[in-house]
Amino acid sequence: MKHLTADTLTWCAFALASAILAAQPLQWLVRSWLDPAYGSYGYVYILLIVGLTGMSLLSGRPKATGSQITPPSRL
Repeated sequence: MKHLTADTLTWCAFALASAILAAQPLQWLVRSWLDPAYGSYGYVYILLIVGLTGMSLLSGRPKATGSQITPPSRL
C-alpha cells in the first residue's frame, strides 16, 4: 500500500487553498461576463480560451529528431 508523504500532503493542501481562493474571483468574472450591464464580450474570450486549450491538448508532443535537439551547453 502506498503511504502519503509530506510532499503529497503539502501539494494537496496548496491545491485546495488555491481552489478556495480562486473561487470568488472566478465567480465574479463569470457574473460580469453574463451581466448585460457590463456590456462585456467575455463569452468570446472563453470560447477562444477553450478552443486554444483543446487544440493544445489534442496536438500531442512534438516529434524531434536527433538533429533538432539542442544540447543544454549550446543554449
